[in-house]
Amino acid sequence: MTELICIRFRRWRREFVLNPEGLELEPEDWCFVEGERGGELGQVCGRIGLADEDIASLGACRRLLRRAGEEDLRRREQREDRERHAFKICRDQIEFRELPMKLVDVELEGPGGRLTFYFTSEGRVDFRELVKDLAAVFRTRIELRQIGVRDDARRQPVLGACGQQACCSRILRDSDPVTLKMAKDQRLPLTPSKLLGVCARLKCCLTYELEFYEKMRHRLPRVGSRLSSPQGPGKVLQVHPFREEVEMLLDDGRRITLSLDALPARGLRRKGSH
Repeated sequence: MTELICIRFRRWRREFVLNPEGLELEPEDWCFVEGERGGELGQVCGRIGLADEDIASLGACRRLLRRAGEEDLRRREQREDRERHAFKICRDQIEFRELPMKLVDVELEGPGGRLTFYFTSEGRVDFRELVKDLAAVFRTRIELRQIGVRDDARRQPVLGACGQQACCSRILRDSDPVTLKMAKDQRLPLTPSKLLGVCARLKCCLTYELEFYEKMRHRLPRVGSRLSSPQGPGKVLQVHPFREEVEMLLDDGRRITLSLDALPARGLRRKGSH
């Protein structure tokens, strides 16, 4: 049995890593994971045990190196202080130059290392003069990186409409494309308050049940179609995919609810039908 440790890295990015040495760790403990320049610092947020064959199916996983010591945590606090200072300086320069961009994050790579500033913008921004300003202040390599609003939400511990931390920052490693058609296929109300997440884009969770709805779409009759039933012919009023039920208005005026198993097979849609 091999143990996987869930590690929360900077800006709420999470990743499962191997614990080959069997280090005894508790939630909130700080540790190093293999990476550049001696490893990447992260905080334990969970652990699971998996059989070796299940571990192999996961593909390449990074390994846990060691616990973080007091000196490591002191350097982390110092780095975060420098990042906060750099954020304020950059934000002031953006306002001074009236650039159409929103600064969202700063990362410092080691003492005196590269400073990376992350920002969002509706379009392209000429930030060449801003880079010169920052380089003159910090005397180090400066990089400005434009990110999307989904990436902005991913880097913050924001809460979604469900009351849980947003999926993009909690469990998702990649952002799959989300389209309005997915909402239509699931017969969801097409209102912004229901469909948009904290990033003002379509919610990532619209993809979670899509495969089920697509499968059920081939089994359920179309709303408005006519069917025969054990109680007589009628018209389909509603379908309930999760309950696998159909509501019908019979020709004699009765309204009934039937399970799919109670309907004749010739009345149901088959894969490939339109």
